[in-house]
Amino acid sequence: MGILHLNTATFRSNLPELNINGDRKVSIRDLLNHRSGLLSDTSDLEKTMAGNSLAELLPAMQFRDNRVFNYNNINYHLLSLKLSRAYNKPLGLLIEEKLWKPLELERAGIVENNGYCCLFAKARSQLALGQLYLDKGSFKGRQLVPRQWIDTILSDADQPAWFFMQNTGISKGNSYGYHIYRGLENYPDHCWIEGMGLQLVMIDPITDTIIVRLGGIPSIIRYSSNRWDKFLIEDLISAVSREPL
Repeated sequence: MGILHLNTATFRSNLPELNINGDRKVSIRDLLNHRSGLLSDTSDLEKTMAGNSLAELLPAMQFRDNRVFNYNNINYHLLSLKLSRAYNKPLGLLIEEKLWKPLELERAGIVENNGYCCLFAKARSQLALGQLYLDKGSFKGRQLVPRQWIDTILSDADQPAWFFMQNTGISKGNSYGYHIYRGLENYPDHCWIEGMGLQLVMIDPITDTIIVRLGGIPSIIRYSSNRWDKFLIEDLISAVSREPL
């Protein structure tokens, strides 16, 4: 599959309402890496967080020419709209058909009209998603996701001058691409997926280790509150490796 680049006409084939200049190009990669130049406000975010679609507001959306990295969840909302229209199915059903059932995972829940939040699944299901990255998109001999796409996800990253990551508490030296985060100076090969409330699926390709965190840090590891604990990830790595950092 690789990266699917879309010219303006192709992009409009699914989202014709978008007001994009004739010579302007927006790709799936731009949306995934928050380089679309999309301008939106908090009211858009609040609407989608309430489970509503922005389809009727597409004509009013604007895109600036400067496509510097700017984290904006509405980029993913546009992707969800494009996918839903391309397959004529809701996002949740697409995830169920193409990932959840083939991976033989337990039932989960998803906010249909969002595109960026929220997936409610058990830890073992989150673990299986992490394993899919380590196995290059393969499961029980079946290639569920093209290997080239997995390689692209894990290698094509942006390094913005300033980007705060909640699981490290650090704003500089981080990288991001396709919702994959990096930024541990001592563990450059580690990457992870962040969720709300410090949820985490961390992948270590060197040792084939996956760390899933859905709740609070066990008191045996850290007694103090961890909501803004910049050492959260390193504490988890230490707990798994049982080696001092």
